[in-house]
This record gives sequence, structure tokens and C-alpha cells, in this order.
Amino acid sequence: IPAIEVTKTATITDNNNNGINDTSDTISYTITVENKGNIVVSGLSFVDNLTDGNGKDLVLTTPPTFVSSSQGSVKGVILPGETATYFANYIIGQRASDTGVIRNSIVFTGNSPGKVADVTDISDDGDDTDGNSSDDQTEIFTVSNIGLEVTKTAKVTDNGDSKIGAGDIVEYTITVENKGNSTLSDLELIDTLTDGEGNNLALSNGPFFSGASQQSGEGTLVGGETATYIAFYIIEEKVIPTGKIVNTAEVSATGPNLNYRISDISDDGDDNDGNTVDDPTIVLLEESPMIEVTKTATVSSEDQIIDSGDLITYTITVENTGNSPLKNLIIQDNLRDALGNTLKLSNGPFFTGADKGSIEGKLKIGETATYIAFYNIESEAAETGTIINSVNASAENLDGSKQVSDISDDGDDTDGNILDDPTEIQITPRPELEVTKTASVTSRDEFIGAGDVITYTISIRNTGNVKINDLTIEDTMYDGNGGRIYLSTNPYHVSSTSGSDQNSVLPGGIVIYEAIYNITQADAYTGFIENIVQVSGTVPNYNLPIFDFSDDGDDDDGNTTDDPTVTELDNQFESKIEVFTLVTPNNDGKNDILFIRGIEDYPNNLLRIFNRWGVLVFEVKNYPGRVNSDAFSGFSRGRITIDQNVKLPSGTYYYVLTFPEEDNPGKTEYVGYLFLYND
Repeated sequence: IPAIEVTKTATITDNNNNGINDTSDTISYTITVENKGNIVVSGLSFVDNLTDGNGKDLVLTTPPTFVSSSQGSVKGVILPGETATYFANYIIGQRASDTGVIRNSIVFTGNSPGKVADVTDISDDGDDTDGNSSDDQTEIFTVSNIGLEVTKTAKVTDNGDSKIGAGDIVEYTITVENKGNSTLSDLELIDTLTDGEGNNLALSNGPFFSGASQQSGEGTLVGGETATYIAFYIIEEKVIPTGKIVNTAEVSATGPNLNYRISDISDDGDDNDGNTVDDPTIVLLEESPMIEVTKTATVSSEDQIIDSGDLITYTITVENTGNSPLKNLIIQDNLRDALGNTLKLSNGPFFTGADKGSIEGKLKIGETATYIAFYNIESEAAETGTIINSVNASAENLDGSKQVSDISDDGDDTDGNILDDPTEIQITPRPELEVTKTASVTSRDEFIGAGDVITYTISIRNTGNVKINDLTIEDTMYDGNGGRIYLSTNPYHVSSTSGSDQNSVLPGGIVIYEAIYNITQADAYTGFIENIVQVSGTVPNYNLPIFDFSDDGDDDDGNTTDDPTVTELDNQFESKIEVFTLVTPNNDGKNDILFIRGIEDYPNNLLRIFNRWGVLVFEVKNYPGRVNSDAFSGFSRGRITIDQNVKLPSGTYYYVLTFPEEDNPGKTEYVGYLFLYND
């Protein structure tokens, strides 16, 4: 009777050394075919059936191969009682591993003598303790090591302000790693984004699937594979005050033979932060409120000369240059003249709008608010030369925890000051001086004459609109004959109005000088003294001359501008001596010498006579001397004359007769012409 029995056993090699039956491990099958009958069976053939836990066919890595027979029969023949051995193997694939079991059976068919395919058997697993003692499949159970690990990191792209704040882009990278040996499918990613106070935010873009390390498609991960996703968030202004952005991602998936979903919440990838698992990815925000205030000015002037009555229009811009929105924006204007006197704007400041639509008092990040104000230049302010304006703006962040302020800049970085310099309007220089010189006389009697003192008062008034510096006084005096005379005491400073001094005078200011002149007898003879003064000065960046000649302060004299100051003198002197100016030395007893009547009463004198070229030809003290030979009779005489005792030619000569101050006939000097006829 022909009969065979087929047995298939399996052993597994843990190729990946993880201690479980899973992907990449090798199943080695040993197949024995025993002739249980009493006749030879030949023409053995087989059909192997390998499936996974889902009944899907698999293919042996090495198909059944004849190894040997216990009685030495060749392949395909077994004698009664003989056993033939075959070998096959299968390297477990991921899909098969995921099903949980690998099932294998083999059917051998043989021929008894004179018959075909009349002997057959389906393999048994060789284990009769499994509740199935015949023809049960050989099964290798795989173990699913299922696990997910999600990591989320963040990188910030700055918008150029070097601070993490509004407008910056946070790029999130999410990695999802299959930590097990089974394929995971139906991946779902739920992203949670909040601010520092727990308020929900929305990603600007993503998450987007960007690929997997073993080229699986989106939603599937084979064992050990990592999928990557990216997402973006543009930081919003409203988030800044909360101090941080908090982000987590939860990923879930299904695994083989599981009736539930596995999941993991992302970790930030930083195990040095005190939390090694599932801590959220946090981007800390640096709130840095800042503003920049700029104030510019334009002047409306019909004559193109900036002066009183012109209108200044101020434009004030307040820019939020920080990374935090602002509230409670307040501006305080400071307007003054060059002397520091406080001025008042004619109108404003008025809020005209913001370039991102905010209402007055609020500023979004990067937004600029604009204000305008007006000032009509007042004459007093114009006279100081400069209108100076600045504005102080202050604001605070949304929760009021941080304040910020700035003083306006003039918007001109080419002026040597690149920040917080006031906005200045220079009044067009119109320097003008008005100089007045008056005279008062201190007299010893009712007459103005020799010995009296003239006190000159010089008033320098700035009638222009700018300060005049470096005051210079040039005094000019003449007697009634046009002879140049000079002050006894040069001009000296007496007083100044507030802000002016001896060297400079403010618009509308007055500087007072005085000078002294002692009247001489020679002056008295001329009948009057004429005095005029020129005052000059300088103004920065003004190249034209600035000066004025004095007026006498008397507009009823027929001359209202720049007429000299004239002091009339009284010549009441009656000479006690008389000079006879004709000399005819011909010994006729008449005019033979220069006769001076009354000279004998004033012997302390000096007589000098000069020719028409100014050469001294005669000089003698105590004229006329003890004898007439000492008198002038037409001959040269004196210590420094060119020739002594030389007969002088006829002609006109000039005499100077002087007396000491303490003893004189009424004045110290007598001068005049004499005629010598010496033929």
C-alpha cells in the first residue's frame, strides 16, 4: 500500500538582533517526506504555499531544494521506510511582518508502481500538541514593535531689525519617526499654535509634507522611516506682548493588527532644557518698543525773506520703529526763541492720520502717524534771530508695562547732528544799527569855552532782526576850522539792555557808551567842535558791511539822519597883549622890531618864528629880552636854526607865542602871521 507523510518545520534567524520575529529575519524551513507504505514511490513533485496573515501570497526567498535521502535514493524516489529531506527559506518582508504571521505548507505528490499521482500528502507542522495533529500549516508569528516619535523645531528669519518680533517668519520643521518595525499608515497631524497667554493662533502656511527617508508616500511610514513636514508662522503684532509663541504637533497613525490609533505629541528636540519628552516648541519674543520722531518745517513768505508775520508749518511724524504695537501716544511741543523764551503755537498740533490706518494715540508696528502745527512769527521772536522747535513723544506697549519716548530730530543728518537736534528756522538776517551821539557840557561859567568838559553819550540801537556782534566804535572830531582834534577819554561802556553787552547788541537792544573831551582855548577860537562816530559790527554768515554814522538826535535841525554832533563855543576872551605883525628894520624908529604890547607883564614866554617852508628861523625865551637886541629885527636866531644872525629875506612868516598854563595873558598860545620888509 503506497503512503507518504510530509512534515515541515521552521526555525528563525534574528538577523537584526532585536530579539523578536520581524522584518529582515530569515525563516529556514526543513521539509521531510517519509515513505510510510511498503512499495517504492517515485516521481515526487511538490507545490509550496506561502502566505501572510492576510492570506496574501508570498514567495520563498529560496524554494524547496532536495538535500538528501536516508537510504541514498536519488531526488524524486523514496523507498519504503526512507525519508527524503528538502530545505527552503524566506526573508520576512515588511508587509508580511505587519500581518503578524507567516503561514507555509507544501503538498508532495508521487507515483506508485504502475500508477500516476496516486500518492499525495499535505505537510504537517510536526507539532501534535497544538491541537492539530495532521496537515496543519507551519506558522511563524511576527511581533510588531510599534512606536512614533514626533519632534518639532523652529527657526526664525528676522525681518531686518535684529529682534524676534512682529513680521519675522518662524519656520517649523516637524519630523515623524516610525520607531517600530511595522508599517504605520493613515498618519494624521494636528498642529496647535498659541501665544504666551494661551490664545489660539493660526499657522500662516502648512504643515506641508516634504518627504520621507525611505520614499514612502504621505500618510505611510515603514519601520524606522522618518517623514518630514514644514509649516510657517508670520509673527503678528498681537502676539508680542504675550512674550512667546508655543507650538506642538500631535501625530496619530494606525498599525497592523491594532484596533486603536497610536499617537505622539511633539518634543522640541532639546533634551538640555530640563524636559526630555513632549515639551512644546517655544519661540521667545523680545518686546522692544521704540519710536522715532521727526519734525520738519516750511515757511510761507511772500517776499522770500523770513521775518515776523510769516507762517511756519511744522510736520511731525512719529514712527513705531520697535516690534510692539503702541498705545497712549502723546506729543508735547516745545517752541522757543533764540533767547530761550517760550513761544506758543498759533495752531495745533493736529493729528492728520497714520499710514496703516490706526486712530490717534495708537501705532502699529512700522506705522507712522503724522501731525501738523502752525506758528505765525511774532516780531519779538523774530528779533532774536531763530525760532527753535522740538517735540517730545511718548507711548507705551499694549499692557502698559513698558514706556518709550523720543525727542524730535529735524530730519537733516547733514547738519552735523544726526539725532534729536531741534528744528530751527533762521530769520533772514536784516542787520541794522541806529547810532545817536549827544553832547552835554560841564562849564565853569555861563560861557562854553576853554577848560570846559564835553561828555558825549553814544547810543547804539539794534533796529534789525538779528544779533550784531563785534561792535567797533570809530570817533572823528574837528574844530571849527576843520582841524582834527581827539577825545580826551576814548568811548567806554556804560550800560546795556538785557541780553546785550559792550561787544554785542540784540535786536531791539541798546548799548550805551560815553566819551570825554576837554575844550582848549584853540578850540574856542574856532567857534565850535564837530563830532561824529561810526559804529560797525558783524553777523554770522552775513558778508555785507554793517555800520551806521551817528546822528545828533535832533530832528528839528533840518537834518534827520547822520548829522554830526556840534557843540557851539563862546569866544569871550579879550587879549591882554597885542602883536604888531609888521617889521621894517630900517632904523627909522618905526616897526624896527617885532613889537608885542603887554608882553612885559608876562616875561615867562617862548617866541618862535617859521618861514613859509616851516623852517624855524627865530627862537627866544622871555621875549623881548632885556634889550632890544634880543627882539626880532629880521635876523635869524635860535639853537636849532640853520644859520645864526643871518639877515632874513622879506616875506611872510608865522609866529607861535606860548605861555605857561599857570601864568598867561588869557591863553597859553598865540599864533599868527607877520610880514618882514628887510630890503
